[in-house]
Amino acid sequence: MRTIIWAILTITWSVTSATAQPVFLAGRYVLPVTQHDLYVSAPGRLGTTVTVNFRFKPMRTCTDTLDSVFQYQLPPGYNDTPINEVGATCNKTIRCSGIEFKCVGAKQPYAMSFELVPLREIKARGKSFSGTYRYVSEQIARPRAALLRRASVGNFELVEESSDKKTRTVRFRIEK
Repeated sequence: MRTIIWAILTITWSVTSATAQPVFLAGRYVLPVTQHDLYVSAPGRLGTTVTVNFRFKPMRTCTDTLDSVFQYQLPPGYNDTPINEVGATCNKTIRCSGIEFKCVGAKQPYAMSFELVPLREIKARGKSFSGTYRYVSEQIARPRAALLRRASVGNFELVEESSDKKTRTVRFRIEK
């Protein structure tokens, strides 16, 4: 009888430990080449917060970027399933080539999943996006701008343009 109880406990423990989400290393991760950021907070009572920062230049001549920030709350025991963001912002304004670009938030939630992969990396997946972010530092503070060699993920859609064409309101969109 004692052997059966130990066997049941061992099987139960191995099944739950195999499906439990490993702890993400807190800090800053970067998507190679495009320099989009992903930040992981230390686990709290609600779980782990993952912040994904997609950076884009609306025109090649821009020296600054528009940042669309998505925040996800991974509950304890999270198992790599797609979840909607708990917060999404894109409210920065930049000026380039004589045009002012105002960024507004997305139209609808964007579900993503997060998976720990070897070598301190996180694989993030969305409906039309998949990328492996590499851990770079414990630094959580977001830098103001990133170097972009190319932007392979998402784009901006025009929401509104002023009559003199000097101001454009754009919305970030991650769709193919």
